[in-house]
Amino acid sequence: MPLPFHRFLAATAAALLMSGLVSQSPASAADGTPETCAKYGFDAGFRAGALIKAIAIGMAESSCYTHATGPTPLDQGMWQIRAYEERVAKYGDLTNPVNNAKAAYELSDRGRNWGDWATNCSDASSKRCYAHWMDVATRTVRSFLVPDVNGDGFADVVGVDGGGKLVGYHNGSLVNAGGLPFVDRTWRLTTSDWTGFRHLALGDVNHDGFTDLVAARGDGALVVYWNGSQVNEGGYPYLGAGWTEPDGTWNTMRQFAVGDVTGDGYADIVAVEGTGALVVYANGSLTNAGGKPFTTATWRLGDWSGVRDIAVTDVNLDGYADIVGIDSDGKLFGYHNGSQVNPGRVPFSDETWRLTDSDWNAVADITAGDTSGDRYGDLVAVGNDGSLSVYDNGILLPGSDGIPYHHVTHKTSGTWNTFLHVA
Repeated sequence: MPLPFHRFLAATAAALLMSGLVSQSPASAADGTPETCAKYGFDAGFRAGALIKAIAIGMAESSCYTHATGPTPLDQGMWQIRAYEERVAKYGDLTNPVNNAKAAYELSDRGRNWGDWATNCSDASSKRCYAHWMDVATRTVRSFLVPDVNGDGFADVVGVDGGGKLVGYHNGSLVNAGGLPFVDRTWRLTTSDWTGFRHLALGDVNHDGFTDLVAARGDGALVVYWNGSQVNEGGYPYLGAGWTEPDGTWNTMRQFAVGDVTGDGYADIVAVEGTGALVVYANGSLTNAGGKPFTTATWRLGDWSGVRDIAVTDVNLDGYADIVGIDSDGKLFGYHNGSQVNPGRVPFSDETWRLTDSDWNAVADITAGDTSGDRYGDLVAVGNDGSLSVYDNGILLPGSDGIPYHHVTHKTSGTWNTFLHVA
């Protein structure tokens, strides 16, 4: 069956673009790359797998040139949106990449239905099919995988308060006075009882773009609570256990964190065992029997018995989670992932940096995530005095010497020291 006319034109536009016949008027030197589609697609709302496919579709349609036009001026922008009068009225100039990305997000039903795009085809040998670009898109999206509780691209905080109830603080820095994050509690599960849990951490275990809650129970079980904020009544994220490994010794872990160590978009576990060894459990959801995310340790590395606390986040924006820790002497230090260059692709081989003039002895707990929306991992610290402090990454600032977390960005007083856990 021949393609409908509007899809035939889109396919023709992609073919002409690949042959250089479609207009490509780059808006900047960085225009016309997978990162272009990734940036604008992420800002429009595409997340996780939907962002990967959006990049691949954009490359097949226009090579991600923001001002690309097809053989007819009606096909416009990165995603070659047909500029019908009603669409222009709704979205504005579709050669504007912000408008084009918003239109693509809505017209594709948030990336769930690309049926109207002729490039939504599975021939990986053809540059006119998104399938050809999926590997490129997957590599590109690593640094854009910023999981958070409510899907707005800003890291949130979840904790267990002094009453044993699970609570959530959405970031709120875009709406709060002075840009302060975590000012007000967003939700509290009043019927929950988390007093028996040993560790809590946030990470996107199932690669849907929303943080799941990974918890070690006092009886040694490991439990993953899927983020159901998009489907649960009231928008509460963690109403019930999604996966449980009842037989384990996770209660013996000294430290516990979650982040994407392997760069595949699925969160892994980083922990310090009771023996003091640093262990990494790579997420095996795609390969393990029954889709179990965590079964056996992938790496066991060195002696970390003297480390007081760890957090895991992408410090240097390479798409791989790094470790930030507080040593026994109160110094803040970091291990960049390094798995792309280390022998055997083993992560966390060497210490990357240490703030030798720092003193974190008055900090009770740390967690990490992109609180500022720039995709670099920031650090959140609970003080013994009950305060909550946010340290913006700052790794690129003049005088930083490539070391993050020199200064406090935001600090609010409170009773955070009464929380049993903060993640």
